[in-house]
Amino acid sequence: MKRLIKETLLLARLKLNKFKKPKQIYTGRLIDAMMQINSTITAESIEHNMKEANIDHMCLFSRQQEPYDSTQHVIDVAKKLGNKITRGSHKRFDQQDDLTEQFVKDTIQSVKQGAKFIGELQCAHADKYDNGDNPTNEVTLRRERYLNVMSPNFLKLMDALDGKGIPVFVHWEIYHWERDWPQFTQLFARYPNINFVWPHGGYGKAVYVNEVLNKHKNVYVTISKRDLFFFKKTWLTYQGEYVGAWSVSNTEWQDKLGSSILNPDGSIQREWQHLFKRYSDKFMFATDCHKWQRWVNYVKIVNIWRGILGQIPIEYAEKIAFKNAEKLFKVK
Repeated sequence: MKRLIKETLLLARLKLNKFKKPKQIYTGRLIDAMMQINSTITAESIEHNMKEANIDHMCLFSRQQEPYDSTQHVIDVAKKLGNKITRGSHKRFDQQDDLTEQFVKDTIQSVKQGAKFIGELQCAHADKYDNGDNPTNEVTLRRERYLNVMSPNFLKLMDALDGKGIPVFVHWEIYHWERDWPQFTQLFARYPNINFVWPHGGYGKAVYVNEVLNKHKNVYVTISKRDLFFFKKTWLTYQGEYVGAWSVSNTEWQDKLGSSILNPDGSIQREWQHLFKRYSDKFMFATDCHKWQRWVNYVKIVNIWRGILGQIPIEYAEKIAFKNAEKLFKVK
């Protein structure tokens, strides 16, 4: 009951923001530093949304997931869209505890065949709520997907990538900070020549993101979905709208995550303003609109972020918006 009252009051406050326009909007260049699709998203749809949202480049990888395995599809999309796309390796959903030898071989082969970065390795990922309409493979018996990054095959893959200039996306969330941080700080220190990308900043509070970036110069953070406010089953924008994101099914874990980088009035929290200035070389704009519910809201999501980036001094906003991704992914 206490949670319900709190969420009801927050929702009412967020909906008031619909009547308030951003004071300033960032209108400059944007690179979407993280995007993943299944085979139902066409090249034409991607090109259309990029044009409508004024996105001139996208870092894209495939979801190797039945029945919509998009491995070859993304290769074809990247060829068709040319210099608008930087292609990464495929993402799998069946890796547990350690990577399989076959996954390691396939990933190394994908780099040889032109992948410029390693698509999201799901190292620690809490299950999300079912959308209620049909079964979803987000639900696992363990209530999380988990890879030990100090396990033999994981390190074998890192050894193969070491010094190759290939950024590696590692997805982990801070709900088990005491369990996971000792492993990840070892990983980042062990491979100082690999640039790791941490999606969504692990949904962590500012203090956790500061800890990671302060200690490791080879870690980058995307800000995808950090505009959202966490409710029990859904994440909503600062205007109280659903744009296709479901919350963590384990409410105990959810309560350990940091919520939006925004205050309820839509302004950036003071701690995050400080982080964006102090580590302006390490943050990257991204959407991660990997499901159709978010993809159909792509332009809206990008426009929300233009309003948020407008709150950041332009010299920092441009780094987050495109300069850091341009440098990391060698975008020409």
